[in-house]
Amino acid sequence: MILAIDIGNSNIVLGGLEGDAITFEARMATDQIKTSDQYCADLKSMLSLFGVDPVSLEGSIISSVVPPVMASVCEALERLPSGSEDRAEAGRQRWPRLSEEERG
Repeated sequence: MILAIDIGNSNIVLGGLEGDAITFEARMATDQIKTSDQYCADLKSMLSLFGVDPVSLEGSIISSVVPPVMASVCEALERLPSGSEDRAEAGRQRWPRLSEEERG
């Protein structure tokens, strides 16, 4: 599953993507004062609410109009439990970008 995150001024929209299907959609409030630890706890809670184990995430894609929040969310994603060293390493590199061929 790919975790899609859209960080707006008022809300952060999360979506779980598997193939062409959106498996869940959720919203949380955008808060520039929250720390990366708080965003990590929020992400874990949202994933749990929809029965998603963070270990099952293959990657993420993020769009943002709020750079300070994007930095905190990226750090939060790095703190989520990882099922593989490859995914953990990719997280530290802000997830690799897909080529045109990989995107289909």
